[in-house]
Amino acid sequence: MWVERDGVRINYSLIGDGPTVILHTGGAGDGAMWQEHLPYLRDFRLVLIDHRGRGASSQPTTLSGHAMIEYVSDVVAVVAELAVRRVGFVGYSMGAHIGYELAATRPDLIASLVGLGVTREIVPQPDEDVALAALVREHGMVALVNLVEEEERIALPEWLTQQFLDTNAEQFALSLEALKDWSVWPCFARIECPTLIVAGEAEDPPHLNAVAATKIALAQAVWLPGLGHVGAFLAAREQCQLIEPHLRSTLR
Repeated sequence: MWVERDGVRINYSLIGDGPTVILHTGGAGDGAMWQEHLPYLRDFRLVLIDHRGRGASSQPTTLSGHAMIEYVSDVVAVVAELAVRRVGFVGYSMGAHIGYELAATRPDLIASLVGLGVTREIVPQPDEDVALAALVREHGMVALVNLVEEEERIALPEWLTQQFLDTNAEQFALSLEALKDWSVWPCFARIECPTLIVAGEAEDPPHLNAVAATKIALAQAVWLPGLGHVGAFLAAREQCQLIEPHLRSTLR
């Protein structure tokens, strides 16, 4: 299935029955990246989005095509196509930040929010984003795989490695560059829905997520011991032991 907005097609698929929950991945990967989470979220109608530039969705070639407002508006268009009043939203990495912006600007749509991954620093670090964009442009997405495995001291499973490698390097780089100066922190005070923030302990040593949670009216931050950014995502069962009851208790 797909929805078209301003000439950009957004592909998505539906799995299961129950309250509607959007699943949104980050800079690399598409909707199929949630495969390990699906068995633990059987009581919901899950909407797996290939966000712009990923999977079967269109690939905008300009920086403006990857602005935060575009990613947010794509989700709004999908929700409108589904003809539901309010939804839950689970976002990983960049997808979590899209969720924060969405909940802040469209509180009428988001009934429950889960952000997976560490919150961006209070002061954006654009040089880091630009450097990573240059790295994948020069060496391809295998450079991201190598970087993750080296930094987190893990071997990525074959299916996740393939998800990363199948991501268009230029689209990944464009999203990094387009969002490099964007700050999530103004969003938090405007988020009204119950919010769960989950990160790996190793990716958030300064506990930025704890600070973020204090700025959201109804929020809780939890850390998975010893895990990094990708390692925490791979701990699907442990994540869903937190995600599932949060969604169940906050979606009606």
